[in-house]
Amino acid sequence: MLLGLDNLDMIQWQSVTGQDSPLKYISTLKKIQDAGKVLHLHLTNKNDIEPVMKELSSQGLYIRTSASDEEEAEEIIKNVEKWTHE
Repeated sequence: MLLGLDNLDMIQWQSVTGQDSPLKYISTLKKIQDAGKVLHLHLTNKNDIEPVMKELSSQGLYIRTSASDEEEAEEIIKNVEKWTHE
């Protein structure tokens, strides 16, 4: 399985509009982290950020999303800092 590859450091989970939220696969995402892999998530729905941050370890977690303007981006960053743990 991919998680057993020593030279594989990161898994990128790419979501696109119309696909299920990564939250549907939270147990798989936890397995990726438990295997010591860095996890890079592309979250198309900003409402997924909080539950992802609360369910997953913040260590080795990279989140890519978008904001409609600078004010919204700053709010997202502020919230992520608040939800960060470990």
